[in-house]
Amino acid sequence: MAKHSKMFQISDEMEEALGNFAGAENKAVSEVIREAVAQHIGYDLSQEPKTERPRKYATEAERKAAQSARNKARRELTNALVKAAKEGASQEQINRIIADSAVVDNEDNE
Repeated sequence: MAKHSKMFQISDEMEEALGNFAGAENKAVSEVIREAVAQHIGYDLSQEPKTERPRKYATEAERKAAQSARNKARRELTNALVKAAKEGASQEQINRIIADSAVVDNEDNE
């Protein structure tokens, strides 16, 4: 089943009220809107498949371990760069240290 997005305009006041309501119900604004529209048109939302975005990590512990490893790699890179700078390393040597490091910026997408 395909998912579709709809856009519509609301006033600042309605947006604030919607956000407050969603927060009080501990729901996403999109969920509140879907439920309201479904109720208004008499549509049974239980027919809709439940979809969640895919998770990068299976568990919270796995996510934290990966985050720890990235932070450690960043610390090691920082220490290596500071040491190289103190020793008067050339720009080429510094670039090599960066290229050889285990730090990958794309892994920050959590």
